Amino acid sequence: MGSLLALGTGASILFMIIKAVLILLIGYIVINLVTGAVKKSLEKNPKIDPMLHGFLVKVLRILLWVVVIVMLLQAFGVNTASLVAIIGAAGIAVAMALKDSLANVAGGILILINKPFKRGDEIEVAGQTGIVDAIDIMTTQLHTWDNKIVRVPNGAIVTSSVVNFTESGLRRVEESFGVAPDSDFEKVKAAIRAACAKDPVFSMNPEPVIGASGNGDGSVIFDCKVWVKTEDYYGAIYRLREGVAAEFAAAGVSGPKKTLRVMQVE
Repeated sequence: MGSLLALGTGASILFMIIKAVLILLIGYIVINLVTGAVKKSLEKNPKIDPMLHGFLVKVLRILLWVVVIVMLLQAFGVNTASLVAIIGAAGIAVAMALKDSLANVAGGILILINKPFKRGDEIEVAGQTGIVDAIDIMTTQLHTWDNKIVRVPNGAIVTSSVVNFTESGLRRVEESFGVAPDSDFEKVKAAIRAACAKDPVFSMNPEPVIGASGNGDGSVIFDCKVWVKTEDYYGAIYRLREGVAAEFAAAGVSGPKKTLRVMQVE
């Protein structure tokens, strides 16, 4: 009798082991098939950044393995209802403890999907301005024009206004020039226009906007608003000043009667 009981118990244990092995084997195969299919689907979708592919596949793999482990425990007769409740409670506790980090992760996913900017773009966001070097899951790295490295949390980016200076391809340079009040205004405007037309950095389509904007200390102020390619923006202001100065000299346009500090309009 004892031998039959032992034999029955041994067979039951063996059956449970075989069942567990089958669950693990089938789970392994199904997980690989599902994650492989999802990865291929992501790779075919140009709207989703490649950087996001591995992260999404990894998260999916972890979730599927959790399901397999729960099924495995059920196969051994473990009551998984309480275990699922404990996992859920633990998940909520971890989420509350890591809410800022999770917000950054969610922000990184949204940035990679929506693409408000890409690597190489100059942006202004969360009080920082710089060129985008890298978009990671947690942070976005920028470098400023004086070569400082800035890492902005992605959670702050998705809750802030993002100004992308690069996306349109053009930026407008604005500068003011003071001339003597008795100057020939048409000659002044022609000289400024000539400075823009002679320098290939400046676009003549759209046309520069040139006109008198007001009076200064012993002068009349003329504004020039001209478009340039984004990559030429920061050097263009100096070229505009130098070009206009040369054209003023050639046309005999006099400067202000008194020294005027010219302010750049941002």
